[in-house]
Amino acid sequence: RVTLTLDKMANGGIYDHLAGGIARYSTDPNWLVPHFEKMPYDQALVSGVYLEAFQVTGNRRYAEVASQILNCVLADMKSTEGVFYSAWDADSEGVEGKYYVWTKPEIMAALGEHEGEVFCSYYDVTEEGNWEDANILNVQRAPEVVARLHGITETHLEEMLRRAREKLLLVRTRRVPPALDDKTLTAWNALMITSLARAAGVLGEQRYADAASAAADFILTHLIDDGRLLRTYRNGRAHTRAYLDDYAFLVEALLELHQATFDWRWFERAIQLNDEMLRLFWDDRDGAFYFTASDGESLFARTKDFRDGAVPSGNAVAIMNLLRLGTILGRDDLREKAEQSLRAVAGDLLHGPFSHERLLAAVDLFCCPGTEIVIAGDVTDVATQELIAIARQGCDPARTVLLKKGDACDGTVGRVHVPALKDKTALRGNAAAYVCHGHTCHAPVTSPADLGDLLHRVCREA
Repeated sequence: RVTLTLDKMANGGIYDHLAGGIARYSTDPNWLVPHFEKMPYDQALVSGVYLEAFQVTGNRRYAEVASQILNCVLADMKSTEGVFYSAWDADSEGVEGKYYVWTKPEIMAALGEHEGEVFCSYYDVTEEGNWEDANILNVQRAPEVVARLHGITETHLEEMLRRAREKLLLVRTRRVPPALDDKTLTAWNALMITSLARAAGVLGEQRYADAASAAADFILTHLIDDGRLLRTYRNGRAHTRAYLDDYAFLVEALLELHQATFDWRWFERAIQLNDEMLRLFWDDRDGAFYFTASDGESLFARTKDFRDGAVPSGNAVAIMNLLRLGTILGRDDLREKAEQSLRAVAGDLLHGPFSHERLLAAVDLFCCPGTEIVIAGDVTDVATQELIAIARQGCDPARTVLLKKGDACDGTVGRVHVPALKDKTALRGNAAAYVCHGHTCHAPVTSPADLGDLLHRVCREA
């Protein structure tokens, strides 16, 4: 079960229980001993999974883990320029994990006898240690069990652990930290922007949207040279022309940022970058995208990769972008390119589905009709905000939420024509929601309850 894995990860040593954040991978099946390196793409992808788990299950624990991972990124992996670093190393003073592990005497000295014993009981800290004579913090027992063992309430336990974590984090900051890889990579930053933007919508946290916007602004300003996207930035210097994953991930990030903020400038830039990606990487003969640009260095063969690795396949993300843009813009040519690409890789999908998770998601998006929700109203109005909140509930990757401001009826926003916006206006001065699923459009509704009922009915009938 997905939730079982997520629970074990959140309780395990792979998760940083003091600062938040997720280590690169676990070296054992119990999620106890990680490779302690922290990578931005792991923070982005894992926080995204916890966000979706929260949307599906309603379990607040998953929202808290996602938020703590993102908070760690904003505190420890964000540069003064607003973009994200590439890695915190695993080693400190030449020893892997030294920065993160504890002896029981260290904890007792920092917390005192009572608080220290309770903390050690909850986080599996012993005199002998659970790894190389030290302790990796992890949770083996439920809060109610630990509270009962120490004769305190769960509320008291929760507050005690919160205070203890703050104290130990302060102690940890005085240690020699791991080395920092302070370069900025466009693709990895784009993944981070995507997760922050999604979190802004799901959790209602404006600061995540602000952080995502700042990073996107920086990339679109400082990692563009003569109109071309660049891959790497460090110490004021950007270089190396971008590859497929840089373009695909950034287009996805800008689409998610538009969904979070309803700022159409992000959507316009997504279209521009997607068009440039098609010009530079598209294979006119067989479909799908090459990893390198058509005007890049001369290679014996230009490769295509459809398999997911530590990050999703650039082709898979690009295909999903084509489908999303094609739906919103009413552009059949984009959908046709997505279909051509999926047909090109159908054999690989059949023989190795577990290597192509994101491509399978693209197949699902292609085969299942999406739901478009247009909210017509003033975004500063409470009624509009309530409709938006309902429209964002639940986890539906095929759902698009658009905001129509003003009474213009032709569906044009800035330099972009969006057919779904045509003739969508507020009703008698009241914010209204228009829902279309596939080729079926429903009568507009103005109350959050009616919108919730309509979306539930659409989901049930899909």
